[in-house]
Amino acid sequence: MKIEGIKISFLLFLTLTWSKPSHAQIYDSVFFDNVKEYVFHQFGDGFHGNYYTKWDSDELPYYIVFASRSDSIAVPAELKDKVSYDGLYFWHNSGRADSAYSSLKNKGYPAFIYKTWGMSNTRLSYHLVSYPKEAISFVIFHELMHNYIFGYAPRLPYEFNEAVSDILGNYGTMSFATWNLSSWQQKAREQLKLNESLYEVMDTAITKINKKTLNADSIISECNKKLKPLIAKGNSFQRDRFDFEVNNAYLLKNSNYCVNYFLLKEVYLKQKNIYDFLQIIRQLHGDPDECRKILRTYL
Repeated sequence: MKIEGIKISFLLFLTLTWSKPSHAQIYDSVFFDNVKEYVFHQFGDGFHGNYYTKWDSDELPYYIVFASRSDSIAVPAELKDKVSYDGLYFWHNSGRADSAYSSLKNKGYPAFIYKTWGMSNTRLSYHLVSYPKEAISFVIFHELMHNYIFGYAPRLPYEFNEAVSDILGNYGTMSFATWNLSSWQQKAREQLKLNESLYEVMDTAITKINKKTLNADSIISECNKKLKPLIAKGNSFQRDRFDFEVNNAYLLKNSNYCVNYFLLKEVYLKQKNIYDFLQIIRQLHGDPDECRKILRTYL
Protein backbone atom coordinates (compact mmCIF):
# COMPACT_ATOMS: atom_id res chain seq x y z
CA MET A 1 0.00 0.00 0.00
CA LYS A 2 2.84 2.36 0.84
CA ILE A 3 4.49 1.81 -2.59
CA GLU A 4 1.16 2.34 -4.33
CA GLY A 5 0.72 5.59 -2.40
CA ILE A 6 4.15 6.76 -3.51
CA LYS A 7 3.29 5.95 -7.14
CA ILE A 8 0.07 7.95 -6.94
CA SER A 9 1.85 10.89 -5.30
CA PHE A 10 4.57 10.82 -7.98
CA LEU A 11 2.01 10.71 -10.81
CA LEU A 12 0.12 13.60 -9.23
CA PHE A 13 3.37 15.56 -8.98
CA LEU A 14 4.07 14.98 -12.67
CA THR A 15 0.56 16.07 -13.59
CA LEU A 16 0.86 19.30 -11.61
CA THR A 17 4.36 19.98 -12.90
CA TRP A 18 4.01 19.23 -16.61
CA SER A 19 0.40 19.90 -17.55
CA LYS A 20 -0.60 23.32 -18.85
CA PRO A 21 -2.29 25.33 -16.07
CA SER A 22 -6.06 25.42 -16.40
CA HIS A 23 -7.97 28.69 -16.64
CA ALA A 24 -9.18 28.18 -13.08
CA GLN A 25 -5.62 28.06 -11.77
CA ILE A 26 -4.77 31.54 -13.05
CA TYR A 27 -8.15 33.24 -13.32
CA ASP A 28 -9.58 35.07 -10.30
CA SER A 29 -13.22 34.91 -11.40
CA VAL A 30 -14.40 36.44 -8.09
CA PHE A 31 -12.37 39.58 -8.78
CA PHE A 32 -13.85 39.90 -12.28
CA ASP A 33 -17.35 39.36 -10.88
CA ASN A 34 -16.83 41.99 -8.18
CA VAL A 35 -15.63 44.62 -10.65
CA LYS A 36 -18.47 43.82 -13.07
CA GLU A 37 -21.06 44.02 -10.29
CA TYR A 38 -19.69 47.42 -9.31
CA VAL A 39 -19.77 48.59 -12.95
CA PHE A 40 -23.38 47.44 -13.40
CA HIS A 41 -24.42 49.21 -10.20
CA GLN A 42 -22.65 52.45 -11.14
CA PHE A 43 -23.83 52.48 -14.77
CA GLY A 44 -27.45 51.84 -13.75
CA ASP A 45 -30.35 51.70 -16.23
CA GLY A 46 -30.42 47.91 -16.05
CA PHE A 47 -27.00 47.61 -17.69
CA HIS A 48 -25.88 44.01 -17.20
CA GLY A 49 -24.64 41.07 -19.20
CA ASN A 50 -22.53 37.96 -19.39
CA TYR A 51 -19.23 39.77 -20.01
CA TYR A 52 -15.74 38.30 -19.41
CA THR A 53 -16.92 34.70 -19.11
CA LYS A 54 -15.71 33.23 -22.43
CA TRP A 55 -12.08 32.51 -23.29
CA ASP A 56 -10.34 33.45 -26.51
CA SER A 57 -9.82 30.22 -28.42
CA ASP A 58 -6.33 30.91 -29.79
CA GLU A 59 -4.86 33.51 -27.40
CA LEU A 60 -3.71 35.75 -30.26
CA PRO A 61 -3.82 39.54 -30.02
CA TYR A 62 -5.89 41.67 -32.36
CA TYR A 63 -3.90 43.73 -34.86
CA ILE A 64 -5.08 47.21 -35.81
CA VAL A 65 -3.22 49.14 -38.51
CA PHE A 66 -3.29 52.94 -38.41
CA ALA A 67 -2.14 55.40 -41.08
CA SER A 68 -1.93 59.17 -40.88
CA ARG A 69 -1.19 62.09 -43.09
CA SER A 70 2.48 63.04 -42.90
CA ASP A 71 1.85 66.74 -42.25
CA SER A 72 -0.88 66.39 -39.61
CA ILE A 73 -2.48 63.91 -37.21
CA ALA A 74 -5.39 62.83 -39.40
CA VAL A 75 -6.62 59.91 -41.48
CA PRO A 76 -5.72 60.57 -45.15
CA ALA A 77 -8.91 61.56 -47.03
CA GLU A 78 -8.35 58.90 -49.70
CA LEU A 79 -8.31 56.16 -47.02
CA LYS A 80 -11.36 57.26 -45.03
CA ASP A 81 -13.67 54.76 -46.69
CA LYS A 82 -11.51 51.99 -45.17
CA VAL A 83 -11.64 53.30 -41.61
CA SER A 84 -13.18 51.02 -38.99
CA TYR A 85 -13.95 52.10 -35.43
CA ASP A 86 -10.32 51.96 -34.32
CA GLY A 87 -8.03 52.15 -37.31
CA LEU A 88 -7.75 51.54 -41.01
CA TYR A 89 -7.52 47.77 -40.87
CA PHE A 90 -8.45 45.39 -38.09
CA TRP A 91 -7.49 41.69 -38.02
CA HIS A 92 -6.86 38.72 -35.80
CA ASN A 93 -3.98 37.85 -38.13
CA SER A 94 -0.42 39.23 -37.99
CA GLY A 95 0.39 38.36 -41.62
CA ARG A 96 -2.44 40.45 -43.03
CA ALA A 97 -1.57 43.31 -40.67
CA ASP A 98 2.09 43.22 -41.78
CA SER A 99 1.01 43.25 -45.44
CA ALA A 100 -1.29 46.25 -44.93
CA TYR A 101 1.41 48.07 -42.96
CA SER A 102 4.00 47.52 -45.72
CA SER A 103 1.57 48.66 -48.40
CA LEU A 104 0.76 51.88 -46.53
CA LYS A 105 4.43 52.61 -45.83
CA ASN A 106 5.27 52.08 -49.52
CA LYS A 107 2.62 54.67 -50.40
CA GLY A 108 4.31 57.19 -48.12
CA TYR A 109 1.94 57.16 -45.17
CA PRO A 110 3.21 57.11 -41.58
CA ALA A 111 1.82 53.76 -40.38
CA PHE A 112 1.66 51.82 -37.15
CA ILE A 113 0.51 48.33 -36.07
CA TYR A 114 -1.17 48.16 -32.67
CA LYS A 115 -1.51 44.84 -30.84
CA THR A 116 -4.17 44.46 -28.17
CA TRP A 117 -5.70 41.66 -26.08
CA GLY A 118 -8.52 43.79 -24.64
CA MET A 119 -11.54 44.35 -26.90
CA SER A 120 -15.22 45.18 -26.51
CA ASN A 121 -16.04 41.52 -27.26
CA THR A 122 -14.90 41.02 -23.62
CA ARG A 123 -13.04 37.76 -24.23
CA LEU A 124 -10.72 36.45 -21.54
CA SER A 125 -7.14 35.48 -22.38
CA TYR A 126 -4.07 34.35 -20.44
CA HIS A 127 -2.45 37.65 -21.41
CA LEU A 128 -5.33 39.73 -20.07
CA VAL A 129 -5.60 37.91 -16.74
CA SER A 130 -1.82 38.21 -16.27
CA TYR A 131 -2.15 41.98 -15.79
CA PRO A 132 -2.13 43.44 -12.26
CA LYS A 133 -5.55 44.02 -10.70
CA GLU A 134 -5.58 47.78 -11.27
CA ALA A 135 -4.95 47.17 -14.99
CA ILE A 136 -7.60 44.43 -15.26
CA SER A 137 -10.08 46.77 -13.58
CA PHE A 138 -9.17 49.50 -16.08
CA VAL A 139 -9.77 47.14 -19.01
CA ILE A 140 -13.13 45.98 -17.61
CA PHE A 141 -14.36 49.54 -17.07
CA HIS A 142 -13.04 50.71 -20.45
CA GLU A 143 -14.52 47.88 -22.51
CA LEU A 144 -17.84 47.78 -20.66
CA MET A 145 -18.09 51.52 -21.26
CA HIS A 146 -17.81 50.80 -24.99
CA ASN A 147 -20.66 48.32 -24.64
CA TYR A 148 -22.69 50.87 -22.67
CA ILE A 149 -22.14 53.42 -25.44
CA PHE A 150 -23.28 50.94 -28.10
CA GLY A 151 -26.57 50.53 -26.23
CA TYR A 152 -27.23 53.90 -24.61
CA ALA A 153 -25.25 56.56 -26.51
CA PRO A 154 -24.90 55.16 -30.05
CA ARG A 155 -24.68 58.62 -31.64
CA LEU A 156 -21.61 59.62 -29.63
CA PRO A 157 -18.85 60.68 -32.09
CA TYR A 158 -16.07 58.11 -32.12
CA GLU A 159 -13.38 60.59 -31.10
CA PHE A 160 -15.25 60.87 -27.78
CA ASN A 161 -15.88 57.13 -27.51
CA GLU A 162 -12.33 56.20 -26.49
CA ALA A 163 -11.81 59.27 -24.32
CA VAL A 164 -15.00 58.59 -22.33
CA SER A 165 -13.99 54.95 -21.95
CA ASP A 166 -10.61 56.02 -20.60
CA ILE A 167 -12.27 58.38 -18.11
CA LEU A 168 -14.22 55.39 -16.80
CA GLY A 169 -11.13 53.16 -16.99
CA ASN A 170 -9.15 55.57 -14.85
CA TYR A 171 -11.72 57.00 -12.44
CA GLY A 172 -13.97 53.94 -12.31
CA THR A 173 -10.96 51.87 -11.26
CA MET A 174 -10.05 54.46 -8.61
CA SER A 175 -13.66 54.53 -7.39
CA PHE A 176 -13.85 50.73 -7.15
CA ALA A 177 -10.47 50.43 -5.41
CA THR A 178 -11.49 53.07 -2.83
CA TRP A 179 -14.97 51.59 -2.25
CA ASN A 180 -13.55 48.07 -1.99
CA LEU A 181 -10.67 49.20 0.26
CA SER A 182 -8.41 47.33 -2.15
CA SER A 183 -4.79 46.69 -1.28
CA TRP A 184 -3.87 48.03 -4.73
CA GLN A 185 -5.40 51.54 -4.29
CA GLN A 186 -1.98 53.17 -4.50
CA LYS A 187 -1.15 51.21 -7.66
CA ALA A 188 -4.45 52.37 -9.18
CA ARG A 189 -3.56 55.96 -8.31
CA GLU A 190 -0.12 55.56 -9.93
CA GLN A 191 -1.71 54.03 -13.04
CA LEU A 192 -4.15 56.95 -13.35
CA LYS A 193 -1.42 59.57 -12.85
CA LEU A 194 0.89 57.93 -15.40
CA ASN A 195 -1.91 57.56 -17.98
CA GLU A 196 -2.76 61.24 -17.69
CA SER A 197 0.91 62.23 -17.94
CA LEU A 198 1.15 60.22 -21.18
CA TYR A 199 -2.03 61.85 -22.53
CA GLU A 200 -0.64 65.33 -21.80
CA VAL A 201 2.60 64.66 -23.68
CA MET A 202 0.78 63.22 -26.70
CA ASP A 203 -1.89 65.94 -26.75
CA THR A 204 0.81 68.63 -26.75
CA ALA A 205 2.58 66.96 -29.68
CA ILE A 206 -0.68 66.50 -31.63
CA THR A 207 -1.60 70.17 -31.16
CA LYS A 208 1.85 71.37 -32.26
CA ILE A 209 1.90 69.17 -35.37
CA ASN A 210 -1.61 70.15 -36.42
CA LYS A 211 -0.82 73.85 -35.93
CA LYS A 212 2.43 73.33 -37.90
CA THR A 213 4.40 75.33 -35.33
CA LEU A 214 7.59 73.29 -35.98
CA ASN A 215 8.85 70.53 -38.21
CA ALA A 216 6.78 67.41 -37.44
CA ASP A 217 9.89 65.20 -37.11
CA SER A 218 11.36 67.39 -34.38
CA ILE A 219 8.05 67.44 -32.48
CA ILE A 220 7.82 63.64 -32.66
CA SER A 221 11.43 63.28 -31.51
CA GLU A 222 10.70 65.52 -28.52
CA CYS A 223 7.49 63.59 -27.79
CA ASN A 224 9.34 60.26 -27.95
CA LYS A 225 11.99 61.47 -25.48
CA LYS A 226 9.29 62.44 -22.99
CA LEU A 227 7.18 59.30 -23.45
CA LYS A 228 9.88 56.64 -23.12
CA PRO A 229 10.82 57.22 -19.45
CA LEU A 230 7.15 57.51 -18.51
CA ILE A 231 6.22 54.25 -20.24
CA ALA A 232 9.17 52.50 -18.59
CA LYS A 233 7.55 53.24 -15.21
CA GLY A 234 4.25 51.71 -16.27
CA ASN A 235 2.72 48.35 -15.49
CA SER A 236 2.58 45.56 -18.07
CA PHE A 237 -0.74 46.79 -19.48
CA GLN A 238 0.51 50.34 -19.95
CA ARG A 239 3.63 49.08 -21.72
CA ASP A 240 1.52 46.88 -24.01
CA ARG A 241 -0.69 49.86 -24.79
CA PHE A 242 1.85 52.62 -25.37
CA ASP A 243 5.33 51.16 -25.95
CA PHE A 244 5.52 51.44 -29.77
CA GLU A 245 7.48 53.50 -32.25
CA VAL A 246 6.20 57.10 -32.11
CA ASN A 247 5.11 58.63 -35.42
CA ASN A 248 2.06 60.46 -36.79
CA ALA A 249 0.05 57.22 -36.95
CA TYR A 250 0.90 56.39 -33.32
CA LEU A 251 -0.34 59.83 -32.28
CA LEU A 252 -3.44 59.41 -34.44
CA LYS A 253 -4.32 56.21 -32.60
CA ASN A 254 -3.72 57.76 -29.19
CA SER A 255 -5.53 60.98 -30.08
CA ASN A 256 -8.72 58.99 -29.44
CA TYR A 257 -7.69 58.81 -25.78
CA CYS A 258 -6.24 62.23 -25.15
CA VAL A 259 -7.66 65.00 -27.34
CA ASN A 260 -11.04 65.28 -25.56
CA TYR A 261 -9.97 63.60 -22.34
CA PHE A 262 -9.20 66.64 -20.19
CA LEU A 263 -12.49 68.41 -20.98
CA LEU A 264 -14.34 65.19 -20.14
CA LYS A 265 -12.30 64.86 -16.95
CA GLU A 266 -13.43 68.32 -15.79
CA VAL A 267 -17.06 67.37 -16.43
CA TYR A 268 -16.66 64.02 -14.66
CA LEU A 269 -15.07 65.55 -11.55
CA LYS A 270 -17.80 68.20 -11.41
CA GLN A 271 -20.53 65.51 -11.32
CA LYS A 272 -18.87 63.56 -8.51
CA ASN A 273 -20.43 60.24 -9.56
CA ILE A 274 -20.40 57.92 -12.57
CA TYR A 275 -24.16 57.70 -13.12
CA ASP A 276 -24.69 61.48 -13.50
CA PHE A 277 -21.67 61.74 -15.79
CA LEU A 278 -23.13 59.06 -18.06
CA GLN A 279 -26.46 60.90 -18.31
CA ILE A 280 -24.52 63.82 -19.82
CA ILE A 281 -22.65 61.54 -22.23
CA ARG A 282 -25.96 60.15 -23.47
CA GLN A 283 -26.87 63.65 -24.69
CA LEU A 284 -23.84 63.95 -26.98
CA HIS A 285 -24.20 63.37 -30.72
CA GLY A 286 -23.44 64.92 -34.06
CA ASP A 287 -20.62 67.38 -34.64
CA PRO A 288 -17.69 67.06 -32.18
CA ASP A 289 -17.57 70.85 -31.73
CA GLU A 290 -21.22 70.83 -30.72
CA CYS A 291 -20.44 68.04 -28.23
CA ARG A 292 -17.68 70.12 -26.70
CA LYS A 293 -20.06 73.08 -26.46
CA ILE A 294 -22.61 70.93 -24.59
CA LEU A 295 -19.95 69.60 -22.23
CA ARG A 296 -18.76 73.12 -21.32
CA THR A 297 -22.27 74.00 -20.09
CA TYR A 298 -21.69 71.52 -17.25
CA LEU A 299 -18.55 73.22 -15.98
